[in-house]
Amino acid sequence: MRRSGFVMILALIFMLVLAAMVMALAYYVSSETRGIGFQLDDTKALYLAQAGVERAFREIRNDFLTTSQQGVADLRGNLHIFMYSAGNGDNQQIWHTTSADGTVFNAWENVSQTGLDSRHATAIVDNWNRIIVVWRSALGEESAFLEYSVYEGSKWSSPAKIADSSNNQFFPTIGRDINNNIYVSWFETEAESNIPNDNPTGGKIYTSILFSEKNTFSQKRTEEYLSNALYPSFLPQNGTLGNFLAYLKEGEKFNIELAFFD
Repeated sequence: MRRSGFVMILALIFMLVLAAMVMALAYYVSSETRGIGFQLDDTKALYLAQAGVERAFREIRNDFLTTSQQGVADLRGNLHIFMYSAGNGDNQQIWHTTSADGTVFNAWENVSQTGLDSRHATAIVDNWNRIIVVWRSALGEESAFLEYSVYEGSKWSSPAKIADSSNNQFFPTIGRDINNNIYVSWFETEAESNIPNDNPTGGKIYTSILFSEKNTFSQKRTEEYLSNALYPSFLPQNGTLGNFLAYLKEGEKFNIELAFFD
C-alpha cells in the first residue's frame, strides 16, 4: 500500500510539472503570436505611409505647385510632407503637413516662421520619434545660412542656426550613422551664387552632429579633400558600416566622390 501511494504521489507531481510546462508553452506561443501581430501592424503602417508619399505629392502640387517636396514616415507610420512655397507672401517658406493613412492630410503649418526666404528642406526621424528638419534661409540677396527645427509630436521648436559663417551656406543634407547619431552636411562658398535662386559654384563641404539631449548642433568640421566640392548627400544607412557622404568634386571635370564617416 505504501509503495502504491508513493507511486501515486510521483504520478501527481509529474502531472503537475507537465501541466505547468504545457501552460508555459501555451503562454510563450501566445506571446510570440501577439508579438508577430504587432510587428505586422507596424510594417503595414510603415508601408501604408510610404505608399501615401506619391499621393501626397500629387495633392501638394495641386494646391501649391511648388518644385521641391520631401516626405518621411515616423516610427508610428504617420506620413510627414515638407515643401517650400511663398503661399500668399513674398518669400518662400518651409511648410509641413501630416497624414495617418496617406489620403487625409492636416492643415499646412509654417515651420520656418521667420519671413526670410527659406528653401531646400531635408528631414529625418530619430530614435525618439522626433523629426528634425533643416533648410536654407536667406536674408535678402546677400547672405544664405542654414536653420533647423525639431518636432516632438505637438509643435515645432523655434528655428535656430546650425553654424555661423561669413560665407554663404547651401543645400543641406541630413543622415545618421550606425549609432543613430544625426548628421547634417552642407557646402559653403564666398561666391554671390544668385541668391535666392541659388546657383553656387565652388565651395567646401562641412558636417555637424546633433546633440539630441540639447537639440543643438556641434561645431562644424571639414577635411581638406572636401574643398572644391558641391551638393553633399548622405547615402542610406546600410547597418554594418559607417555613414557615406556622396558629393560632386569640382576640377577640370566634375566627378562624384564618397567620404566615409566612422
